[in-house]
Amino acid sequence: MTRESTQESLLSRVRDPADDASWREFDAKYRDLVLRYCRRRGISPHDAEDVRQLLMMGLARSMRTFSYRPDRGRFRDYLYRGVRNAISRQLSRRIDGAAPLFPGEAEELVDPRPSAADEAWETEWRGHHLRQAMAKAERVFRGRSLDVFRRLLAGDAAGDVAAAFGMNVEAVYKVKERVRMFLEERVLEQLAEEEFPDHDGP
Repeated sequence: MTRESTQESLLSRVRDPADDASWREFDAKYRDLVLRYCRRRGISPHDAEDVRQLLMMGLARSMRTFSYRPDRGRFRDYLYRGVRNAISRQLSRRIDGAAPLFPGEAEELVDPRPSAADEAWETEWRGHHLRQAMAKAERVFRGRSLDVFRRLLAGDAAGDVAAAFGMNVEAVYKVKERVRMFLEERVLEQLAEEEFPDHDGP
């Protein structure tokens, strides 16, 4: 699936703050990532939820003027900076809503690769996309294929998995490769969806 064949990018749709349906979709898509990252940082569930709400309010304002510049960073870097600033504000109990979470109203990315300084965010980002891809796999694969894949993913030997499911080892490897390729394709599609369709424009 190419980017051109997909529906209008979710990131393009949320540039309209009045598009409630797209904002609900955006929140549902990234809520788990933000909350998991906050918990990894040792932030309480209550504060993590406040961080998420601060982030969404900041995004609603900044996305209207967001200018995507691939040379300055990726969308996940942009989102990371918003989460980081929301955490800082929440933990310091600042309630001044005038200061934006995204300096310059997010006209551009000023931190090219913030994820390089935060392995926790990078780990959660990878997990976020894998969970989304696995959810899609659960709607596609039937029978024991995903159970076989999960056992292999957990580190079980192919021979042990084959014996447990009454299969031969060759069949186990075929299942592994089929599911692995499906997940890789879905992750690539998900990453492509996190680009503005007009990012190659002037």
